[in-house]
Amino acid sequence: MMWKKIATLHVFLIYSSVFAQDGVRIDRAPDWVSEVTIPLMESDVPQDSSGGTQLLLIDEQYDVATHSSFEHYTRKILNAAGLQEESKLSWTFDPTYQQLKVHWVYLHRGKQRIDLLKGQDIRLLQRERNLEYNLYDGRLTAMLLLQDVRVGDVLEYAYTYIGQNPIFHDRFLGSFQIQYAYPVRKTHFRIVVPRGKTVFIAYHGKKKIPRERQHPNSTEFIWEEENVAPLYPETDTPDWYDILPWIQLSEYESWGDVAKWGSALFSLPKRKTELLNKTVSLLKSQSRSKEEYIQAALKFLQDDIRYFGFEMGANSHRPFPPSIILKQRFGDCKDKTLLFCAILEAGDISAKPVLVNSQRGDKLADFHPSPLAFNHVVTRFEFSGRPYFVDPTLSHQRGTFTLLCFPYEASGLVLDTTANHLIDIGNTCVTFSRIEIEEHFKVPSFQGPTELTCVTKYFGHSANNLRAYYAGWTSRQLEETGREYYSKEYLNVKTKRALKIEEDDESANVLTMSEEYVIDSLWEWSKERNRFQASFYATAMRRQFSEPSSSIRTMPLGIGSPLNISYKIYVTLPEYWNASNTEDEIHDSAFTFRSSVKWFGKKLGIQYHLTKTEDWVPPHRVSQYGGHVSEALNLIGYTVYKYGGGGSNISGIFFVVVAFGFLFGIGLTVGAWKLSKARLAQEQLTSGAENSGQQAKSTEVRAPAEFVGIRGWLYLPAAGLILSPLTYAWQIIQTFPSIFNVSRWEQLTTPGQPEYHPMFASFLISELFIYVCFAFISVGVSIYFFRKKKEAPRLMIIWLLTSSIFPIVDAVAAWLVGITETIFPPLEMRQVGSVISSVCIWIPYFIISQRVKSTFVL
Repeated sequence: MMWKKIATLHVFLIYSSVFAQDGVRIDRAPDWVSEVTIPLMESDVPQDSSGGTQLLLIDEQYDVATHSSFEHYTRKILNAAGLQEESKLSWTFDPTYQQLKVHWVYLHRGKQRIDLLKGQDIRLLQRERNLEYNLYDGRLTAMLLLQDVRVGDVLEYAYTYIGQNPIFHDRFLGSFQIQYAYPVRKTHFRIVVPRGKTVFIAYHGKKKIPRERQHPNSTEFIWEEENVAPLYPETDTPDWYDILPWIQLSEYESWGDVAKWGSALFSLPKRKTELLNKTVSLLKSQSRSKEEYIQAALKFLQDDIRYFGFEMGANSHRPFPPSIILKQRFGDCKDKTLLFCAILEAGDISAKPVLVNSQRGDKLADFHPSPLAFNHVVTRFEFSGRPYFVDPTLSHQRGTFTLLCFPYEASGLVLDTTANHLIDIGNTCVTFSRIEIEEHFKVPSFQGPTELTCVTKYFGHSANNLRAYYAGWTSRQLEETGREYYSKEYLNVKTKRALKIEEDDESANVLTMSEEYVIDSLWEWSKERNRFQASFYATAMRRQFSEPSSSIRTMPLGIGSPLNISYKIYVTLPEYWNASNTEDEIHDSAFTFRSSVKWFGKKLGIQYHLTKTEDWVPPHRVSQYGGHVSEALNLIGYTVYKYGGGGSNISGIFFVVVAFGFLFGIGLTVGAWKLSKARLAQEQLTSGAENSGQQAKSTEVRAPAEFVGIRGWLYLPAAGLILSPLTYAWQIIQTFPSIFNVSRWEQLTTPGQPEYHPMFASFLISELFIYVCFAFISVGVSIYFFRKKKEAPRLMIIWLLTSSIFPIVDAVAAWLVGITETIFPPLEMRQVGSVISSVCIWIPYFIISQRVKSTFVL
């Protein structure tokens, strides 16, 4: 292939260049280096270590005038792991502009100092570690295999890199890391700046003021520290966060300086080549408008120009001309961006490259201006007066460019000679990207197989990612992937219809995938709970959450990219189920999660929706975030169950108890009514006998009319009597059917079940019976009350006492039996207070009220 031939040619040229310079040189340290020593006595060795070694000295020095970097390290080998780690030394460099000079490699053993450079060869290797990422940089690795190294030895070595990438035009760039994940006995960092040059210093993570020394022709800055404590990294930090503090050095004064530097690299050729003209003409012929032209150009760059980059020397930052990219049909981000800008400009569309950092995103505010602040290039163009940002290196993007997702929340630098500051580029993936998953379970019986159908829709960036992920997959691979996914959750899963792309609407950028399976064993026997159960998982939703390993952090927590996902599960069961509907919502500053469970006879609907708006959580909020994640995870997944061979209908015991309560209440009411009639007949006979036996005149005392009748304060008990039957009926309907559900009843009353109690059956039957009786007794009391019978005040007092005291007695009995809140909520003190207040007010009222005495006289 062409790229292999080109790579071979470059390798030959590189090796020729290296060996022409005698390869890697062994030479004394440069004169500008300041000597740093550290005692090697055992008492000075720190007790803590980094794995199998102890770091005694880290000495790094820069000379800006010669673009030289001197590095000097001393380590003690503690064990076999350290021996393996320190048994070889390696240095990587770019031979197109760098030289490597090794100064010394010493082994300190007791009082001996052994020179390991004598009689040993430094070998050159070309490893190309980034080739798997389609990048070729031509770097060489110099390796020295050490001989006769032992545990307890102290290894000391020093070397210098000379030369800086010419792409930066003699402007200095560098950095020091000033704290590590392991203790260091001594650190020494130094930079020598010649007169006439200014190097700007920026601190990341920790500020450490240097010591300055003035010399006739230079100024040196020194950072020195002994017994540097380790800074242990925490897991799951976001990509942009600097776990370890470091110092940035840059000779660029402003972002405007960087923009001018970059603009010169990305300048478009003044003359268009024939190949570029043909490409532009073809794209225009395929487009009816500028919008379609932009879309066609972007699709051409993303799909037809494959990603591969030669990044040797100056080409680490300088793009190849568009004509070369069109000819070889490959390029990296800078190559594709420059070609895209050339094609857009040929269509009278203003376009500019924009430097971004795909890892640090919008967290470049603390950076001093430097080309090294960026690792990626994207394109900004204007259409209809509005700016758009696109990444030509992405693949399988579809839909109009107005709907394309730009996947970086980034600070960008437009490469224009007039640019002088960073701009904010928003991540539009949450707006234009989402995933909708819908699963349908058909459960025809408790013993037979279950049919599962899943339809998943991907919108926007999610559709792009899926196209790229499944590109080139065979139908067999798709089938195995789908079955493997569900086999982790259900037993004996067979493919009925393999996972496939059902529809790909490229104009709207919506991708629909479907799959069908048969599950032989949906229902499982739980020996611990003595029941059959079927669980429905939302694994794809659960994977979006990761619980922090610790709630105490000093570093931010990375939680993944923003996203918008909904997951719906619909289940058709063989029997009617009686269960509660639930709705829950969890709000966190990083996400919003909603969950709902709804029953419709034989059908169950479970829905989850997650909108994640942030990709990290600050340390002080990790504990709260972890709590919210735990709440969400507890809501994801649902289990239905049944005991023994029973179904899920209401138990016959419920109807029997209601019938007995109905008959008892009716009987009690009829009996009381007959007693009342007998009492009235007896009073009439007694009154007639007295009137016939004496003719004496009696004077009848009548109460004033305003004190007679169900008026005034009597309206309140009257209203209570009217509502009482309805209230009791509502409580019976709301509470007891779910308890007397066959499955629930067996769970509470069958020995061996987790919630079994020997008193549950009698208690719950008594509870239901009393509620039914109260409902009908309240009707009887109402009859006496509204017919103004003499017995009404006495019955009202009895009714008030029994109906008020019963909830308290009931709650105490439930507590003694051990009924939990999942069956009956506990009686609160405010309810007890309300009951006592009611009794204390109304019982005296029915005893002493003049209206009561004047109204209830029949």
